[in-house]
Amino acid sequence: INEQVQQLIQHFTDNGKPIAMICHAPWTLINAGRIEGKTVTGYQSLELDLKNAGGLWKDEAVAYCKAHGWILITSRNPGDLPEFNEAILKELEAA
Repeated sequence: INEQVQQLIQHFTDNGKPIAMICHAPWTLINAGRIEGKTVTGYQSLELDLKNAGGLWKDEAVAYCKAHGWILITSRNPGDLPEFNEAILKELEAA
């Protein structure tokens, strides 16, 4: 994983900024050291890796997690885009 991507994730999480990820993107949280204790979903083939890294897997269109002082919105795949977009818009409206 690109070092700059890891640094960006760490900066966002350290500063309480929300992150939204879909499909394979949650995998980057593993290398950035930010998955442990977070409820997460993503592409089905990531389930074991995310669980082994301490993530709390949820097989739903959208997983929303506020643990550890930052918001994580994840989605399984492009088929879940309507729900994913709605969750992101809801979070932005609340900010």
